[in-house]
Amino acid sequence: MGTPTKYTLKAGCLSFVSNYIEESVPFKNIKYIQAKDKVCYVYIKEFDPFETYIPLTKLYEQLPKDLFIKANRSCVISLAEIQSVNSESVTLNDGTQIPIVAKNHDDIVKRHREYLFFNSNNNKKIQIQKEIDKYHLLDTSPVPWCVTEMIYEKGVPVDFRFQYVNDAVVDLLELDSKDQLLGKSSREAFQSVNEVWIDFYALISINGISSNNVIKSSVTGKDIYVRSYRTVYGYVASIMQDIKVIKPVIENVG
Repeated sequence: MGTPTKYTLKAGCLSFVSNYIEESVPFKNIKYIQAKDKVCYVYIKEFDPFETYIPLTKLYEQLPKDLFIKANRSCVISLAEIQSVNSESVTLNDGTQIPIVAKNHDDIVKRHREYLFFNSNNNKKIQIQKEIDKYHLLDTSPVPWCVTEMIYEKGVPVDFRFQYVNDAVVDLLELDSKDQLLGKSSREAFQSVNEVWIDFYALISINGISSNNVIKSSVTGKDIYVRSYRTVYGYVASIMQDIKVIKPVIENVG
């Protein structure tokens, strides 16, 4: 590996010198760049990392800010490689965990969400439709199932839209038909909304975690036990049950 020498910038690539050789790596192939001591390591897909003496600040200047973000002072990550984010670290698609500073957390979450939204394509739309279509097998299930899509304004989750509900959901919420829910946001479907539902779905939608909670329905006043998981980014599938109905079962099992 040599000291920095002159190199030529190329469109769509990160350019630098490694082992006295000029390298140009397509942005799409970069997972993250990490600085240790005076060396920067450029981690790429399927190959060993490149080493370069080009400072991280100079490398970061070349990178499009809609594709990359700083996790901390010594590491830049590709938004495309982020699998999940928590308060202390970012987990990449290959399982690598990158520490983050607390002040960067909200920006990383927001920028990653925007990246996924603006880079959605026909394949993703097909995937979403297939995911929703398979739930029609549960139309007559006695267990309430629904699929919701998060609604964002300026990168902030503000509501969710019902993309699928089965007959049992209609019964649970004491409604007359699915038409009162399908394609509608919670604020359109109900006179009042318990904001806890929005926060709960947003957490799962963004971070890709599975979770459960007991949340009061603003429609019926019932305490609803809900178990949810993310199907694809922005969409959450849920089982919802009246806690009074399942509590005796849970207690007997316990």
